[in-house]
Amino acid sequence: MRPLQKNLRHCQNVEVVEMDITNDDSVNNAVEQVLKKYGQIDVLVNNAGVAGFGLFESTSLENMKGLFDVNLFGVVRTYQAVLPSMRKHKSGLIINISSGFGIFASPFVVPYQMGKFWLEALTEVFVMK
Repeated sequence: MRPLQKNLRHCQNVEVVEMDITNDDSVNNAVEQVLKKYGQIDVLVNNAGVAGFGLFESTSLENMKGLFDVNLFGVVRTYQAVLPSMRKHKSGLIINISSGFGIFASPFVVPYQMGKFWLEALTEVFVMK
């Protein structure tokens, strides 16, 4: 038994479906698995994230791509996987866990902040007013 599943084994109504948010197939397969079993997804919580610290000019593009693949494109993958079903059922809630770094800028965490600013913008687009 995996650690997360072991920790949740006494929780009623909690099921863990693993996915690698950096992999399109993994996200799509996880969502399809849930839809097949339950018919719809009521809530998506985007909580995955990685941080990076240091001088901007010393942060490699590869490192930034890794941050963005989780913090930006991971969110896009999950949105694109669940939104068709949520739109079909005319219901659903998406919760994005962000950071204070998404609303103010400071030195030494610029690539991380770029992703969080982007997440704040995406979240605002989907806020129902």
